[in-house]
Amino acid sequence: ACRPGAAAAELLGAYEAAGEPAPPMPVARGLGMGFDPPVISQHLPETAAGERLNPGMVLAVTGYVWEQGVGAVFGREAVLITDDGHEVLTSSPSWRK
Repeated sequence: ACRPGAAAAELLGAYEAAGEPAPPMPVARGLGMGFDPPVISQHLPETAAGERLNPGMVLAVTGYVWEQGVGAVFGREAVLITDDGHEVLTSSPSWRK
């Protein structure tokens, strides 16, 4: 879903495809000096549907899993949209073990 020209809403679809409900916080948002657009959230579906990912955009992409009675865990990665796909700029090594 993180590729140039993709609708930002595809990131919401990626959660559904993984069998996880969308998190209460934005799935992704622009990463810059603050809380930058695009803001991709289940609570703002029209905004996500109207935004396209463009080369040079940097997104804070959220991974979130919640289990009733257990709790939640989430992580966030900085992802650069490139001319031909994406590049993860940060890493959470403990998630890859």
